[in-house]
Amino acid sequence: MDNARLCFVLNPKSGISQSAFRGNSLRDIVNFFADRNISIDIKTTAKPGDSSLLAKEAAQQGYTHIVACGGDGTINQVLKGIVGYDVIMGVIPMGTENVLCKAMKVPLNITEACRHLIESPIKTMDVGVANGQHFLIMSGIGLDARVILEMEPEVKNLLGSLGFIIKGAATLIFDEKKYRSVVKIILHDQGIEFETSAWLVLAGNLPYYSGTIKLAINAEPDDGMLDIVVFPFSNENPIANQVLSVFMEDHIDKNEIKYFKSSDFEIITEPEVYCHIDGEILGKTPVKYSVNKKALKIKF
Repeated sequence: MDNARLCFVLNPKSGISQSAFRGNSLRDIVNFFADRNISIDIKTTAKPGDSSLLAKEAAQQGYTHIVACGGDGTINQVLKGIVGYDVIMGVIPMGTENVLCKAMKVPLNITEACRHLIESPIKTMDVGVANGQHFLIMSGIGLDARVILEMEPEVKNLLGSLGFIIKGAATLIFDEKKYRSVVKIILHDQGIEFETSAWLVLAGNLPYYSGTIKLAINAEPDDGMLDIVVFPFSNENPIANQVLSVFMEDHIDKNEIKYFKSSDFEIITEPEVYCHIDGEILGKTPVKYSVNKKALKIKF
């Protein structure tokens, strides 16, 4: 990494990074690079939105590598700050779920993640765009966005993805009709329109929804496309069966669950429902999606 200038953007409120300032994780990062005579700078967030601002500031200051230290939300914020700049992005997993890191085979051990950062080759990755906002992993419309909106922070920290699953299942059992919407998907690049009654629609740049669950199962981060998965209300294939098929990774073989690939599409619902990108609430439908092909240089 000759002539590299490394800036680490660290969120102390992300998952395990609460312990970073008590010594362990932050010390591991500093010691790793000091032992190799590699100079690094660390910018620490103080409030929501700082990750994006600090990353953009670092890009403007001439840093060549900007490393997001936190969870998937922190990574998304850093992404927003550096899109359009000629920099290389890295990640150090310090979140609750670390979906991106698990999907991209980044070690969850801090020291090994640092080693992975310096040893990985530089690659390029697509960036998804939803209503003008960028994302790396996945966007969800419907139930999961509503659960994210309503999830208590202490439950998220304690249970992680299990908390989302439990809350989502309870929501459907006790108030299914509230989450039933008519979904229209318009694939502008293919001249196709599709309409159904659905409880969840996902647009994935990566296959993983959480660390071990694959939903957009054929998604590739550099194919110039987003993978769309539509989970319908269906008498032939009830929700419980759909969820089970996800865990068995055969859900795209079920005729009722629709699967598309597109680089330019729009999702409209009636009534309007919430949408998220990488676990952060975007707003409500309609949502227009596109892909910035190979727009991000990465080292993970």
